Amino acid sequence: MAFFGGPIYKGGYPFFKPGIRMSGQVFISGNAGAPVNGTSGTLAGKAGKGSLLIDRTNANLYMNTNTQASPTWTLLAGGTGVTAFSTTDSITAHAGGGQASATALTTTINHVTTVVSAGDSVALPLAVAGSIVLVTNKAGQPMQVFGSGTDTINGVATATGVSQGIWTEALYLAETSAPGGNWVVTPAALYSEVPTAVGSASFTVPVHISHAFVFNRAGVVAATLAAATAGGPGTGDDGNIYQFTSDSANAHTITFTGGTLDSGSAAVTTATFNANKGASLEIMAYNGRYKVLAANGVSFS
Repeated sequence: MAFFGGPIYKGGYPFFKPGIRMSGQVFISGNAGAPVNGTSGTLAGKAGKGSLLIDRTNANLYMNTNTQASPTWTLLAGGTGVTAFSTTDSITAHAGGGQASATALTTTINHVTTVVSAGDSVALPLAVAGSIVLVTNKAGQPMQVFGSGTDTINGVATATGVSQGIWTEALYLAETSAPGGNWVVTPAALYSEVPTAVGSASFTVPVHISHAFVFNRAGVVAATLAAATAGGPGTGDDGNIYQFTSDSANAHTITFTGGTLDSGSAAVTTATFNANKGASLEIMAYNGRYKVLAANGVSFS
């Protein structure tokens, strides 16, 4: 092992120029912040495959898993990763949802106990290939779970995340490492058999998970369902089942973005419930659209 430039003595104490060469172009170096991949990225043309880089700002360790000419810095471990066999209780999901402000999950086992509104959010740690994170939702609303940075979950776009139902326990496994790593979770683990009560005037239906919803507002609920993503588990929403029923005598509506509801006639945009308890609709996502499986007291337009 040799040090770049050799030891330099100052005031009687030795220190070394940054970078410790291990063999050839494989060495250990430091960086202020996360490294950048590619031919114009961090240490491109200098750090060979297998080189290690320490992010001094966030206390993360990366390895170049690609070529010297075009490094790919793969996160191995660090301060923003998971502390092994650690647990956090009484977690509150971020009110208002979204990835940017999502409550960060930093331990192996995470118990979320407060989700004020459907879609309030949490974020997994940066993905480190082979790591496992258990997330439980013990609250009365489904929550949205995001990856950190550019990480994905089941291949779902970073800014979209996945919905984890109430009283569910899901095990997330990192199959690849950050940046741009992917967490894998069994879709069935995200599904809750306990329906979500919807009592707000407007409601955005979580797209990427099968679930049941009860409209119980003393007034009309105007729900919106975004277009489904074509493809099976890991890539899309094919096979997801969404059930809606009314527990109040109001003409609730569901608007399908882009007119993606197939009701057996011309494609429609809106499902309107009769103003009676028990009006219901069951649909299934397939090939980027929604198919009506059953309808009772619901009209389409």
